[in-house]
Amino acid sequence: PDWKYVDLEKPLDFERVEQDPSFFFERYNQDLIIDEAQLCPDLFKALRGIIDSNRTKKGRFIITGSSSPELLTNISESLAGRVAIILLGALKANEYYKLPLSSFYTMFESPDFSKERIVDGIPPLSNEQMQHIWFYGGYPEPVIGNKSKGNIDININQDFYQRWMDFYFETYI
Repeated sequence: PDWKYVDLEKPLDFERVEQDPSFFFERYNQDLIIDEAQLCPDLFKALRGIIDSNRTKKGRFIITGSSSPELLTNISESLAGRVAIILLGALKANEYYKLPLSSFYTMFESPDFSKERIVDGIPPLSNEQMQHIWFYGGYPEPVIGNKSKGNIDININQDFYQRWMDFYFETYI
């Protein structure tokens, strides 16, 4: 909560960074989140210099973008060897239902994994819950925007969902 957040889709934030990225990073050289970074490719050149000025200090910046091909191109051209890339997909079923991951996944964490360690048990989610995620995907807007308060409602507003998906396909796919 005490990190500086900059959203490059906001004209004022974009102007601050784009006008003089080096000056911006001199002022905000750590604990900085830049959202929609692909909108300002020049910031990556300036960021490289800031990172190189103190390579021992890690984790000073979080750079995000919803258009991953553009973002990855900019990062790979100027920050290779200086960044870690984490791609976030749609919500997983357990995230949507606010449940921990199934114990099935933890068996793979152990270095002594064997067939004897395979977990038997009752799955944490019902078939109906899993089908809801499979059929509607895990994009937050169409599925979470239709949940009833305090309870997971798997009855989704079909009109809203269909409009959202049509717009998504039209603008992104």
